[in-house]
Amino acid sequence: MRTWLATSAVVLGIAALTRFAAPALGAAIAFTLLVNRRHHRNRRIADAVVYGLISASIFVSWVALSQIWNGHSLGRKLWFYGNMGSEEWLRSFGSLMAWLLPDQAPNLLRAFLFAVFAAAAFGLILAHSRQAVDRSRKMIVAHDFLPMILGLFFFCYMAFMVLATSIEANLLLNSRYAFPPYVMTVMAVTIALAGLKRTTRFSTILHIGMVVLSIVVLGSHSVRTVVRSLDAYRTGIGYAGVEWTQSPTMLAAKELPMDALIYSNGPDAIAYVLKRPAFFIPARFQLRTGIEDPSDPFEQQLSRLQRAPDRQRAFIVMFDNVTWRFYRANEAELKRYLRLSNSATRPDGRIYEVLPAGVRE
Repeated sequence: MRTWLATSAVVLGIAALTRFAAPALGAAIAFTLLVNRRHHRNRRIADAVVYGLISASIFVSWVALSQIWNGHSLGRKLWFYGNMGSEEWLRSFGSLMAWLLPDQAPNLLRAFLFAVFAAAAFGLILAHSRQAVDRSRKMIVAHDFLPMILGLFFFCYMAFMVLATSIEANLLLNSRYAFPPYVMTVMAVTIALAGLKRTTRFSTILHIGMVVLSIVVLGSHSVRTVVRSLDAYRTGIGYAGVEWTQSPTMLAAKELPMDALIYSNGPDAIAYVLKRPAFFIPARFQLRTGIEDPSDPFEQQLSRLQRAPDRQRAFIVMFDNVTWRFYRANEAELKRYLRLSNSATRPDGRIYEVLPAGVRE
């Protein structure tokens, strides 16, 4: 029914505003509409087009309205800023394999197991999908196409990730990005495996092998969950962890005057732990583009920081364990451009007071 088709497209369009996996799911659904032989070819093509237009129009409308009302939408120009290299792709592949076996397992074993699982999963889903297409000629559809949608999601998602890494700089596909295709593939394989008829020796071996693999993977997940839960119980999670709450540098920052300005490479940690405002140190370039922010150049950011002590005392708090903000100025650059006085040196960082222009330490 076209009513349900439009409803599904609206839901997908809304989902695309919040979750990056939605466009890949929409592409998988649209492709499935094309191969569903319940309707004639023209109807199938029209359904896929209508589905895409409705869902895409919601996202495009949001971009346009956001640009009109707020002056920004995507936050930057839409261009190819990607800088993924072979090393980054290899690490991304490692994140995908981690869902089967942990990083402590030999890479060769992890790669072999991943290849075997991928081949078996592809074969299972393909066989199930061919049956679904054949059954659709007889108007028997129901849930038959669900494994096909879930399986196609993997390929559409990976294509979407290639596009994302082409237009986004410094984008590493960690376990967060590997989670959606893992979940969808497990669901697809489970449904296809349940419908597998063990009429041959090969199908019986395949069924037993996939069941054994699922037991190994679930056992691995259970062990890792227990270990990480105990570790989180002992040390805390994120900025609530002891690494931050008991940080010598954080404790030293707590003693800074309450009316002082604080700049840092970890202002979010300071705001969370100390419950006081803090600001980022200048950025040499934008993380998402790899180029300098044209609306707020590095020199302009430095100039504001240089003038800050003219109004009130200003301090810079540098944490050694903040290693992921490489796009912001490092200590050597700050010392070169600013007049700094060392206020505290701790095992995990340092605190500097920014001196007014013309004042030497």
